[in-house]
This record gives sequence, C-alpha cells and structure tokens, in this order.
Amino acid sequence: MKKKLTPTPVVITDDLKAYLKHKAIDNARTLGKEIASRLEESKAREQALLDEKR
Repeated sequence: MKKKLTPTPVVITDDLKAYLKHKAIDNARTLGKEIASRLEESKAREQALLDEKR
C-alpha cells in the first residue's frame, strides 16, 4: 500500500536548504525525498532508543 503524501511547507535557512539540496543530488533524490528520508531515519533511531529502554 502506498503511503499518502501531504505537502507540508517548512521554513529553513538558506544554508540548510543548500546542504540538503547537495545531499539530495549525492543520493539521487529530490529535495523532498531527501528530507523525508532523513526524517524517517531519525524517527526509526528514536523509536529504537525508546524500545531499548523498555
């Protein structure tokens, strides 16, 4: 099943946007997919830490 994508405008600094654009190119992703991938990775790490504490 495909995940529903919801446009979510965010405000970030020009420096951070430039960094993420370069990383997106390095990873052959769009800027939006780069941001989503990084957020998913962060979520997974956080969940793993919470699971470890239980």
